[in-house]
Amino acid sequence: MKNKDKWIETKFILTNNKIHVNKQDSNLNISSWIITECTARAYNKYLPTYAHGALLDLGCGNCPLYGFYQQFISSVICVDWENSLHSNLYNDICCDISQPLLLADASFDTILLADVLEHLFNPVDILKESYRLLKNDGIVLINVPFLYWIHESPNDFYRYTEFALRKLAESTRFKVEILDVVGGSLETWLDLTSKLGSYLPILRSFLPRLLFELSCWLRTSNLLNRKVKVIDTIFPTGYFMVLRKIG
Repeated sequence: MKNKDKWIETKFILTNNKIHVNKQDSNLNISSWIITECTARAYNKYLPTYAHGALLDLGCGNCPLYGFYQQFISSVICVDWENSLHSNLYNDICCDISQPLLLADASFDTILLADVLEHLFNPVDILKESYRLLKNDGIVLINVPFLYWIHESPNDFYRYTEFALRKLAESTRFKVEILDVVGGSLETWLDLTSKLGSYLPILRSFLPRLLFELSCWLRTSNLLNRKVKVIDTIFPTGYFMVLRKIG
């Protein structure tokens, strides 16, 4: 990872060895705090178990997860394209990740595709390339939004259902180890309300903050968990997936 000594936390902040939304990140829209916190929960749950060895961070941006995953791996290569909205400060390689990468076969134990797949017009290509680059029994960690606004336009192409994600994985010879909902009906409702409210001058200063706190309280209070859980899979905020290469 280039400029490792200059790395700073962006949208995630590490507290007590868990990541959470970084409310101090001025580049993170307040109305996206909800989905960011939901995504953090998924990585807190799965990344310690699956991230290991040599890691390839594809579409790395500002490497927001580096502060968390560094403790579980032995090395990291960061890759993103020159047209990224982010700084490219940490890129070891600048290239279009939708094209074949100049990296050797079976070079990595873990590949990270965090908020990347929806921005690739031909997602099968990056999964095939990931399969080539992974060692046998290697892991791909993926998160994508589902019920979420257009972002990083014009390079925002897809919203995947769980069925599409499974088909993509199976068509590229991966075994689906984990396919989990990120957020759910509560978070989706509050996230969309927060985003709509951010366009209203009277509400934008306080509504997103209020809805974020409400979403955290409702999800942890168990007050609504039992009733809401059954419809989380119908209204997911996003998905988290763990794929394994079986040689």
